[in-house]
Amino acid sequence: MRGLGHAGAEVDETPALLVGGDFVVPFWCEEDGAWGARYDLEGNQVSRPSLVLPGARRIALASSRERAVLFGSDGKGLLSLRVDGLGEPLADPVRHLGETRPPALLSAVRVRDESLCVAVFPGEGSWLTLSVGAADSALVRHRHAAPIHDLRARSVGSRAVVLLSTPSKVELAVVSGSGRVIQRPHEVFPRGMTGLQWPDAVWADDRWVVLAQAADAEVIHAQPLAKKGGSKAAGARPMFSLPKCAGPFAAAYHSQTYYALEVDALVDHAEMRLWRCSKTGDQQHQRVNDVVHAGAGVRRRQREVRSALGALALRMGEARGYRGTSARPALARDGASLELLDERGRLNVSVHPETESEDLALRVASALGDDPVLEEAPSSLIRLATWIRRRLSSAAREAEALRMAWAAGLAAEIDARVARVDHSGNTLVLELLVEALPSSDTFQRWIERVRDAQASPSGEEPAEPSDASA
Repeated sequence: MRGLGHAGAEVDETPALLVGGDFVVPFWCEEDGAWGARYDLEGNQVSRPSLVLPGARRIALASSRERAVLFGSDGKGLLSLRVDGLGEPLADPVRHLGETRPPALLSAVRVRDESLCVAVFPGEGSWLTLSVGAADSALVRHRHAAPIHDLRARSVGSRAVVLLSTPSKVELAVVSGSGRVIQRPHEVFPRGMTGLQWPDAVWADDRWVVLAQAADAEVIHAQPLAKKGGSKAAGARPMFSLPKCAGPFAAAYHSQTYYALEVDALVDHAEMRLWRCSKTGDQQHQRVNDVVHAGAGVRRRQREVRSALGALALRMGEARGYRGTSARPALARDGASLELLDERGRLNVSVHPETESEDLALRVASALGDDPVLEEAPSSLIRLATWIRRRLSSAAREAEALRMAWAAGLAAEIDARVARVDHSGNTLVLELLVEALPSSDTFQRWIERVRDAQASPSGEEPAEPSDASA
């Protein structure tokens, strides 16, 4: 198991997978939209991640062997993007609906030559079908009597079933590839069965079987439908139940066997639970496996860094400048750096886990003045030349010792060790190693202390004869 995107990004949408012959293309959401990248079957990345649907917060994929359509909801409506069999965009994204509201829940399938997306804005009494064909598209809104909280679409041949989850029941509708309703939503499970959630459907030889999790009993109920695929079972009780299911699941049917897969994703690992049983519900088996997250330790530290810098950005954004104006902090997309522009100048704080230790590398770069510019880090060749010059010059060595002692005093306030310091003119760069980041209020006060020391004439250590910023 591996992580996609940047650890700690506050988007918990399930990735959509485009599977090819010897590769897989996952699409996933980050805070700036939907991204995609190609991986081989061993999990090695073979293409750089790219932003394919800017702003998308939820996604769904309808794919065939040659091409696919990626649907997205960005809080401003619905979009679609045509991609080829390698996950590369074939055209620019197309907006089909422009309405400002929270992102919609999406589910997508292929119905013959059409890509069909079903969408619902949680809690609303309507659902939408968006059909994208080779040359045109169609958006249809369907009214519903009760608020809808979840949905799922599945297809076989020229028809698709849409499962709608309301507070009291699970309903099923049959639609065509164009989104035309062939059978209106109707209740699937016998009346009296409540608390059903996360519905799914599988095609079992000659009929649909709907599965849903019962929250109160922690079981999955399987309900067969009549052979026509649209009418509900004649009041029959569920055909069978699978015990000990506590969360969302995915269902499948193959070779006279039902499968249900549930993954409980934790920070550093996940527990995968696979159920199977015969077509009649007999011979039930459960297998539980722990799945180790590749790079779990590093991603945990990255998540901690994003949380710490996010809290720091919030505190700095709420602080008032010297003339009563607010600072403007900006957290980088990967959550590993924070840039601030205020009346004192420009500040950049970045944190990265060390690869060979448990330490965090903390870099604070500050440029004071009305037109502050933070210079790029010097090249290794320039740093080597500076190191040689300091070794040969006693004055340079003395200045370096004073500089390190001055920086060590600042670093000690947050239990950090100095790796490098450059202080020249209005620019200061501190590179520290720290076992853990301080709390957001302590962090903010310490950064202000560093900038005060940088600006204070009494806090400025002696400069080198030349090239002190190298």
